[in-house]
Amino acid sequence: MGAGKSTVSKVLKTLGYAVYDSDRAAKGLYDSDMVLRQAVMDRFGEAVFSSNGDIDRLALAKMAFRSPEATRDLNEMVHPAVRQDFEKWRKMQCSLGHRMVFKEAAILLESGASGQCDQVWLVSAPLEIRKSRVMSRKGMTIEDMERRMALQWPDQKKRQLADEVIVNDGEVALVPQILSLTTIGAD
Repeated sequence: MGAGKSTVSKVLKTLGYAVYDSDRAAKGLYDSDMVLRQAVMDRFGEAVFSSNGDIDRLALAKMAFRSPEATRDLNEMVHPAVRQDFEKWRKMQCSLGHRMVFKEAAILLESGASGQCDQVWLVSAPLEIRKSRVMSRKGMTIEDMERRMALQWPDQKKRQLADEVIVNDGEVALVPQILSLTTIGAD
């Protein structure tokens, strides 16, 4: 959270690359995937649905991030649906001529979704910068942020598993790092 994955994704899109946004896809799947909707209803109840039948994402987040068990349960519902959706999207992008596609995901390594990727690029920033970025977003309390961050692996562990690390600390230039990696990945 707050490392700058979305910023890197925007740069990649500007450079003409196709980028799959796992969070956005999951939000769409909550509305379109009836198996996922039913699983969410069965586990979290009607309280996570708005009066018009859409999933109330804030209510779901509050319930899902309340405990590690609830988070695990939601992840076990959402991640398989996102993996399947990504595969369909990836095939479509390849059929359109994209030789290299990207997947933006908050917990790519933790969820096992990195298995769908040829390379893993970690976007990294110091914890205090990440916290500051997250707190500038609407609707997030410090408690919410800390609870969610505690459920993610520390950067040190992710660095050991990543193929490349993009430093997004506000001091190291971001675009040259991305350009050098897309050149490597194109080989």
